[in-house]
Amino acid sequence: MFGPFVYWKQTNQMLARLFPFARGLCHAYWAPNIWSMYSFTDRILLLGTVALCGYSSFIFGWHVHEKAILLVVVPFSLLALKDRRYLGAFRPLAVAGHVSLFPLLYTAAEFPIKTVYTVFWLILFLLVFDRLAPVPTRPRVFLLDRFALLYITVSIPLILYCSLVHTLIFGERFEFLPLMFTSSYSAIGVVGSWIGFLVVHFTS
Repeated sequence: MFGPFVYWKQTNQMLARLFPFARGLCHAYWAPNIWSMYSFTDRILLLGTVALCGYSSFIFGWHVHEKAILLVVVPFSLLALKDRRYLGAFRPLAVAGHVSLFPLLYTAAEFPIKTVYTVFWLILFLLVFDRLAPVPTRPRVFLLDRFALLYITVSIPLILYCSLVHTLIFGERFEFLPLMFTSSYSAIGVVGSWIGFLVVHFTS
């Protein structure tokens, strides 16, 4: 079978056509062969897709626990430093992920620990990630940047009210208010981040 190729000294050409590694495995990945299945799997298993699946399960899931936000935060945090567009979409999610866990630490002894930790993390996150994230090649979305800034700014008075001020004003009455504010605030951050990530992911 390979005799004519050997006779005409075309063995190298034959091998190059059978195993086109120089052009890359996926040069024509839509041809119906094993490499098309490889390319399809590679597209499915991208990190962005994992983050989007996490968003979907958290946003639309039934009886979702607050800690399930980690299904989104962990994969997205690995993408956040890709460029500043991704970082802009990640900021509200990161803040919402922290603030949404505050009601789980509800005793007076836990208040200074969770507050100091969150404030320290916010400062560190904003300073370090801003310096590390490269400037994107595509233009940033103005509204997403402003949304992230406003969202982070609102988090500080919200934390103070829900953890301290509410009890000073109302005592044991209206206990549902801090939970409702925290839940609504966190939901706005997660959904806003999801929309921002959709825009960034599908326009990159």
